[in-house]
Amino acid sequence: VATLRSYAQFMGPGAKYAQDIALSSDGSELEALRVKAEYVRLTKTYRGEVLDDASRQIDAMDATRSMISSWTDLAPAFPYSATFIAIEGFKIINTELYRNVGLAIA
Repeated sequence: VATLRSYAQFMGPGAKYAQDIALSSDGSELEALRVKAEYVRLTKTYRGEVLDDASRQIDAMDATRSMISSWTDLAPAFPYSATFIAIEGFKIINTELYRNVGLAIA
């Protein structure tokens, strides 16, 4: 923590990261860390139209969540994106679609 604190000081070499960390009041523990990322839109072209590729988006969201869950040496964390709300909808619709078609056929 001391190395991170000295690196991310406002006048230090990592000054651009100073806003991205939160230390305890005495500076001995890291309480929060912001990791900036960029959402990459996963699309496909169908009949000349660019559409969201729901299956790729679901896979990417699940992989992101899995990757962050595997970080056992860090404090508990969760990925969040406003786009994940729509992707969760795709995931639920995908499951419900097959379930309802199966029930209709049965």
